[in-house]
Amino acid sequence: MPYESITEDLTHTPGVINALLLSGDGGPLSYSNGVSDDTAGLMAAALSAIQATSRHVAALCHTRSSTWDQSVIQFGDRCLYLFAAGEDTYLAVAAIKKADPTLVTHNAKHAVIKLRGHNS
Repeated sequence: MPYESITEDLTHTPGVINALLLSGDGGPLSYSNGVSDDTAGLMAAALSAIQATSRHVAALCHTRSSTWDQSVIQFGDRCLYLFAAGEDTYLAVAAIKKADPTLVTHNAKHAVIKLRGHNS
């Protein structure tokens, strides 16, 4: 996978457990070493649906769905961050709740910039 270093580098952020880069159609593009092939496929499909749902509920915020940038879901002591990463591409980062959300977001945004550099 051409983007392995991007997802693997994110796991060096304190508190980050795993990272997954996915396409809008629910296919995994790259994922960190802690994720199996089967899990990557299942999670990419589920995360694609979450991203689509997030765009649809934009009306509740009186905004357009095209402005969606990220979603965060908390599971007890774990969090999942989902970011827009480019044209029909998304980046998911799983972290412990105590991870610094500002640092996780900063590093994910930096990864998105690197990703866009690979695609240009």
